[in-house]
Amino acid sequence: MQSKIKTAFNSVTADEQLKEKTRQSVLLKAEKMQTSKSFNFKRYVLAPIALVLTFSLAGFLFSYNIQVSAISVDINPSIELGINQFSRIISTKAYNSDGEELLNSTDIKNLTYEEGINKLLECDKAKQYINNDNVVMITVDSQNNSEEMIESIEQNISPNVDMYCNKSDSSNSEEAHANGLSFGKYNAYLELKEYEPDITTEDISKMTMKEIKNRILQYKDENSTEDNAYGSNCESGNTESTACVQNQGENGGNYCSENKHNQNKNPDSQGKHYGKSER
Repeated sequence: MQSKIKTAFNSVTADEQLKEKTRQSVLLKAEKMQTSKSFNFKRYVLAPIALVLTFSLAGFLFSYNIQVSAISVDINPSIELGINQFSRIISTKAYNSDGEELLNSTDIKNLTYEEGINKLLECDKAKQYINNDNVVMITVDSQNNSEEMIESIEQNISPNVDMYCNKSDSSNSEEAHANGLSFGKYNAYLELKEYEPDITTEDISKMTMKEIKNRILQYKDENSTEDNAYGSNCESGNTESTACVQNQGENGGNYCSENKHNQNKNPDSQGKHYGKSER
């Protein structure tokens, strides 16, 4: 631009001082025009793009931090994980001192729930409980995706863990939290309470999941023996009996049992068992 203006002025016959002043004035106006065009480009093109990106990012961050599902992990440590629509862990909460120690020992925020659960169970603090043959209870509370989430957990958690998977009803969560329990442990409390009406949430809070599960299984075994005395067993097609247990593989192999006792009373207590046999 400057060279073109200089060339144009070289062909003009006039006083050199006047020519120089005029040339400087023209250059100044040309620079202002360029600055104005650049400003207009930023104003009318870049500014709307930046605005769209800002709103898009704000929308993503807003939706990212909305919890749509929850997972309760109970051994003796009891914790809950808040899950967003992207299957990421956005919050964690402990419901006993062991749970606090477990969460303090590892960071699982923003991992997928499969990665987070695996990381929890593989840390040294969790192994102290798992190596003592403790039961791991995984309970999923999701309005639309419980079955899919449970299936994904089953496929991604080590088969060496003595693990039960259950789905829960959101209506139990408020009662569980009011009693200082995770909703997973509260579900186990409701199931045991069917056999022990006098048991309290305070009693349950002091028990490991292995202790709770073994007491439930003991009652179910007693009922199963009574059922079998009347010829009620798997071969007769009566899957309501708690004697109906499907074993696959030998010791330490994949073990699966579906609890259907008192189905009408507490349908959400049904669960599947994966990993080592509990006995």
